[in-house]
Amino acid sequence: MTVLSPLRSALVALVLALLATAGLVAAAPPSTAADAKDFDPGFLIADELFFDGTAMSAAQVDSFIAAKNPGCAPGRVCLENYRETITSKSANSRCSAVSAGSNRTAGQIIAAVAKACGISPEAILVILQKEQSLVTSTAPSSRAFQAAMGAGCPDTAPCDGNYAGFYEQVYYGAYLLKGYTIPGSTHYNRYAAGKTSAIQYNPKSSCGTKNVYVRNQATHALYVYTPYTPNAAALNNLYGTGDSCSAYGNRNFWRQFTDWFGATGSVGAQVIANYYAYHGGASGWLGAEVGDLKVFAGGKLLQRYEGGVVTWTQATGADSVTGEILEYWDSRGGASGVLGFPITGVFTTSVSGGGKRQDFEGGSIANSNEGGVKGVYGGFYEAMVHYGGIGGGYGWPLTERFRDRTTDLLAQDFQRARIYHSGSSFTAIPTDYVSIADGVGGISGGLGWPLSGLVTSGVDGGGTFQRFASGNIMTSADGTYVVYGGFYSAYQAKGGRQGPLSWPVSDRYFDSASGYWAQDFRGGTIVHTGSEAYVIDARLIDTVRELGGVGPRGIGWPTAAVKSSSADGGGIWQTFSKATITSTSAGAFGVQGGFRTAYAALGGPTGKAGWITSERYRDPVSGLLAQDFTWGTVFHTGSEWAFVPSALLPLLQDNGGVTGRFGMPTGDPQLTSANGRGWFQDFKGALLTAPYRRESIAISGGFRSAYAQLGGPRGAYGWPLTNRYRHEASGMQAVDLQGGTLLHSGSEWALVGDDIEPAWSARGAIRAVGWPTGLPVTTSYGQVQTFSRGLLSVEDEESVLVYGGLLTAYTSLGGVKGVLGQPLDDRFYDRVNSAWAQDFAGGRILHDGTRYTYVPPEFLDAIEELGGVDGALGWPAGAPSRYGSAVRQQFEGGSLYVAKATGGEVVFTPR
Repeated sequence: MTVLSPLRSALVALVLALLATAGLVAAAPPSTAADAKDFDPGFLIADELFFDGTAMSAAQVDSFIAAKNPGCAPGRVCLENYRETITSKSANSRCSAVSAGSNRTAGQIIAAVAKACGISPEAILVILQKEQSLVTSTAPSSRAFQAAMGAGCPDTAPCDGNYAGFYEQVYYGAYLLKGYTIPGSTHYNRYAAGKTSAIQYNPKSSCGTKNVYVRNQATHALYVYTPYTPNAAALNNLYGTGDSCSAYGNRNFWRQFTDWFGATGSVGAQVIANYYAYHGGASGWLGAEVGDLKVFAGGKLLQRYEGGVVTWTQATGADSVTGEILEYWDSRGGASGVLGFPITGVFTTSVSGGGKRQDFEGGSIANSNEGGVKGVYGGFYEAMVHYGGIGGGYGWPLTERFRDRTTDLLAQDFQRARIYHSGSSFTAIPTDYVSIADGVGGISGGLGWPLSGLVTSGVDGGGTFQRFASGNIMTSADGTYVVYGGFYSAYQAKGGRQGPLSWPVSDRYFDSASGYWAQDFRGGTIVHTGSEAYVIDARLIDTVRELGGVGPRGIGWPTAAVKSSSADGGGIWQTFSKATITSTSAGAFGVQGGFRTAYAALGGPTGKAGWITSERYRDPVSGLLAQDFTWGTVFHTGSEWAFVPSALLPLLQDNGGVTGRFGMPTGDPQLTSANGRGWFQDFKGALLTAPYRRESIAISGGFRSAYAQLGGPRGAYGWPLTNRYRHEASGMQAVDLQGGTLLHSGSEWALVGDDIEPAWSARGAIRAVGWPTGLPVTTSYGQVQTFSRGLLSVEDEESVLVYGGLLTAYTSLGGVKGVLGQPLDDRFYDRVNSAWAQDFAGGRILHDGTRYTYVPPEFLDAIEELGGVDGALGWPAGAPSRYGSAVRQQFEGGSLYVAKATGGEVVFTPR
């Protein structure tokens, strides 16, 4: 356990040289080698490292040995495959009890002893290596195991056999090292911690001593165990030999521990001393030292001064903590607390109103102009890094972490957000949204965990929102509102902000009209029953509420989605179980009860009535309830309803309305494009007509039935143009139609054609021409109509009357559709033929009172030249015959013939 004698040194040097030659020992230092300039003879290793009895488990020790000794020589026992049955050790003032065990590995033995005696397994491994190279040796001797720790093996005498063997060596070595640190023990004051001692360089007193200030108990124990300190030659050749006055035990311990397990803490002590000196030492801003240098796990160091604290870690070097940040750090346990050691100096920034920040292993301490000194650590520090760092994305901390009463989560407020932390998860809510979220139970309540940060959207004028598991908080020009729960599900089903509802314009509220919760959006309102959600268009919602709201208390629930139509200027509508509501540029109105039944029967918004244009009201004329629509008004008596087109309404109202002279409609209103377009409808007391751009007329009584027989407005004679009046020429009641004049007398009626009537009246009407016996007929040249005393033909306001025997003859020859065609003149007496005659387009009729005949126009001149039908020619014996351009007719005295062959001359052939 002490420095080797010259003979032992020579033997070991020889063995090492032979092993190096065989390639079994590294010829050069490891890549993470210790550096002699970092060696501090007064601080070989930190107490926290040396006395950490649980630094490694048994399995970890065995794994470490296996990694350092991968190739044990065949047939040899190495530390890697070493096994030993151990006896129990009773507890004593230095070590707790050790249980017996069979076939124990080196790792199990080392870990058990380390834990019992409070000596680090790492330190034991290093001592085993420095004393006998047991950790790395691939062919150790049996003596190496017998004197494994060098415990009880003085330089000047043989090893004590009571402590021979691997287990006994490990236990006794740890027992000694622990015992040196117990006050009152034999060696407690030798090389005492906190004092300067003269320590020899070598067992030879002639080599001299070095005054060493021993800083801690671990260094004290190692010097008692091996009472020599390395000289300059040993340090100058850290991985080799020095001179004849060199000793290597404590040098090798420090070097091996550093190479295997990292800094022992001695480097940091020097760095702290240099840092202190650089900043003016006791006369500088740090002031005098306060207490001893503190060593922490991993060799981390801390020295407190009047003006602050200086720390050192192998990873970050030296840093200082001062002022308000130091006060806060101390209040949180300092280096042993949640923040741990500093890893940076202090940063000053003007971001977000300005402040200072210092980062630590477990977080940051901020000192901002707005929030003062606050700590951000643990999951909150991780969150702040994620969100852009302290002072960055969400600004400076304004509070310490606290238990949020709403969510029961840990939370911390920053300038622009509140961060929440739960287990390994964190999230943030913008400051403006926190109270809104809290109002609905927070992220542990109605909203759920945030799924996004603050999102900017350009939809429908733009806005921002944050998405949660069960809702959104949303901001637009209309304000900031929360949509969550069943409302959120319904909102998303409609496309969210990108759908017809767009941005919310209210929070949810209790709709007193319907008795349910509701929420308004730009495009509509969602009403929620607790189990079902219904969407009502914004253009309809006010009317819905005016009608009592939705649900059983009001107009029921929507039975279909909102529909639209471009008809009649365009609009939308929605049906409910008890109402239908429409909205157009004229406003939104609803129908209920009997009016709804009527509206549905009329085809709704795309039917005969069109859009609703008023609320229902009491009609001042009829006294009935009424409601207006685009194309008319519905009247309701309580048991029956009627729809009257707007075009007919003035005429109806002028006559007492539906309770007046015309009564209720008996048929549906009809819109026709016939005869120039218009409305007509049957009522109990009349047929009401409203032709386009003409006066509305009521047809009643006998005229009504007569007009119906004529086909009404869709018939050949069109719309009525006048109310009934007394026909001057006939003295009868009459109504003018587009196609004639309708006459009525008692049970009789007749129609005189529109072209015929002036001529009929001028010729004496009934008195002279008689009662019409047929309807007017329109021909290619004009109009013809038969009367009880003749046939009247009109062309270009010129009239011809055919009557008497001539009418009989004309009728027998087919009338206007026969061979004679259009009458050309009134009758006259044909003196040549001694008969009454009348000319027609196809010839002349002759009637002598008892008989009639007709001759074609081609023969009229020839007949006259031959002395007429009373002369040699005689009366026609038959009708003329036509063959192309040739015409022939037989007479009593011969025949007449004309053709192209005759040159157009009529040829008479006597009988």
